[in-house]
Amino acid sequence: MLLLLLESPSLLAQRATKKPAQRPPAASADARAREEEDREGIEKLREQEIKASIAYDIDAVSNLWTDDVVVIPPKHAPIQGREAYRQYLLEGKDEMAKYDIESYDEQWDEVRVVGDYAWQWGVITSRLKPISANAEIQVSYSTMRILKRLEDGTWKVHRTIWNDREAPQTLKPQTQPKP
Repeated sequence: MLLLLLESPSLLAQRATKKPAQRPPAASADARAREEEDREGIEKLREQEIKASIAYDIDAVSNLWTDDVVVIPPKHAPIQGREAYRQYLLEGKDEMAKYDIESYDEQWDEVRVVGDYAWQWGVITSRLKPISANAEIQVSYSTMRILKRLEDGTWKVHRTIWNDREAPQTLKPQTQPKP
């Protein structure tokens, strides 16, 4: 304790001569351009995924994932690799053939880019119309994903996990055309 008291005047003198901390410089034009490219690339991935999901085009969807994607669906063991996840979707194709996909939307509450990776979390919502019925079903999932920027600058899904946000709801049919 005594040592601290003896050193205090010299520490105070040193602090008094230090300049206040400088603010970091504003982001450079290159950094802002890169951020804009990233946002555009991630939005393009979103648009491609929506289009492929509405069509239930398994090949188009699987092309939006990295080769080493890891997917953790509800009540299922983790699925590792693009081909394994593609097989998982193929197994559900007969069941999905019983429905028309009326809509599919991704609303991301947060998207953050850190180097060649980004994370996003939000809600994915679909409206399905059973072919044999007039009523529609709405499903909603809370989702978190990690995206990866490839060497060519494109973004792909690298890791994803989701769970049911709520029990599926039966809805009255919409009269609006599909997007």
